[in-house]
Amino acid sequence: MLTKLGKSSAAFLLVLLCSQALAATALTGKQAADGLKALLEQGSELAISQLGQSGGFSQNAKWRIPLPKALDKPAKLMRNLGQGAMVDELENNLNSAAEQAIPHARELLVNSIRQMTLQDASQILSSHPTAATEYLSRTSREQLRERFLPIVKQTTAGSPLISQYNQLAGQASGLGLGLGKKQSLSAEDYVTDKALDALFGVLGEQEASLRANPAKATGSLLKGVLEAFRK
Repeated sequence: MLTKLGKSSAAFLLVLLCSQALAATALTGKQAADGLKALLEQGSELAISQLGQSGGFSQNAKWRIPLPKALDKPAKLMRNLGQGAMVDELENNLNSAAEQAIPHARELLVNSIRQMTLQDASQILSSHPTAATEYLSRTSREQLRERFLPIVKQTTAGSPLISQYNQLAGQASGLGLGLGKKQSLSAEDYVTDKALDALFGVLGEQEASLRANPAKATGSLLKGVLEAFRK
């Protein structure tokens, strides 16, 4: 039978063990969150460096921004009339605007990543291969759009080609030429949306790749977290 002192010691030991177990659990959760944040930071830097440079869009077969479908006929007509160089210059101008906007995503992406909670991280790591990218898109896309749009407008300001683009887009919209359910297709809106699609597209590819191959991740913490949650 335990003495009073023995009982007190046993109770203290039990409390200590429980405290240590809770601390270990919390540390594991924090490590998971830190690992996920590292994944997103690594993916974001890759996407920004890949897209936010000269040729990042214009020389990228997958992410090059074409004229919208509604302007296919006017562009074809211009080419038939010997104005193909003007069409090409317009496309290059749109892609250049996206390339100049992308680097400005860094601060907002970092802020969204840092605001991720332990609960968010646990749910994301247990979910599908691009869940973290989708989280980041939900929490930062509209802010990024607001940040990108003025940059795109500044880049394209004063261009007679952009003015013609917007005029043609307005005419196409008025004729109902397949612009879809969304919004206006001004050059600035169109480029901004395409730039965001590419940014999160590259980030999603990077996330899925690292989840499938944790050994490619930078840093032992990230590798360990991805291995632990790998399905």
